[in-house]
Amino acid sequence: MNENRYEELLKTQKKLIFTPGGKSMVPMLGDRKNTVVILPVSEGQKIKKYDVIFYKRDNGQYVLHRVIKKQKNSFVLCGDGQYVKEYGVRRDMILGKLDGFFKGEKYIRMDSTSIVIYSRLRVASRPVRALFCRAWHLVKRAFRRT
Repeated sequence: MNENRYEELLKTQKKLIFTPGGKSMVPMLGDRKNTVVILPVSEGQKIKKYDVIFYKRDNGQYVLHRVIKKQKNSFVLCGDGQYVKEYGVRRDMILGKLDGFFKGEKYIRMDSTSIVIYSRLRVASRPVRALFCRAWHLVKRAFRRT
């Protein structure tokens, strides 16, 4: 899909349906394996911790990541398959919010009990995953030197 049309489609169609690429939201969303449904975010609509938002970075890149913390004037985000936090995501960068996704023929809503539990566990486990990944990288680097 032509990326320049994302904002236009959200405004005119009131939803955006596409199959995202990348591994940042694994294991919930596979690389080009799931179709997502994004709904636009209105001016007064709250963005909450655990929401998965669709936003446009200042460099023009479109991203789908989870809110892990709200700050005074911005949000801290992280992909489910990542451990590095992204700071400084402003409200004006946010285009929409993930309503749900398809796994095969089944539509899974973000407010389903299983996804709500998964979201909380994924955010809570991020520090442990970060520690494990850093340790793993150190071990790999040490073995490369020998």
